[in-house]
Amino acid sequence: GIGAVRVKDKGSDSSFTNFGGNLGLGLGYKLGRWGLRAEGRDVIYKFDHFGYSKTQNDLLWQGGVTIGL
Repeated sequence: GIGAVRVKDKGSDSSFTNFGGNLGLGLGYKLGRWGLRAEGRDVIYKFDHFGYSKTQNDLLWQGGVTIGL
């Protein structure tokens, strides 16, 4: 997917917004009413402020248990 990333400098009120890409992969497994799930996501954007100029990759991981009612 595509979207935007907003980055704020901790030491000041400065911030910027850049376009970013979003790639993800998830798995799910059901055990009757219960289930397990896991997801990994990579947010990619150009970090070109505050004295830096690089492509940033932020990896996000999450998992959980689901219950069917």
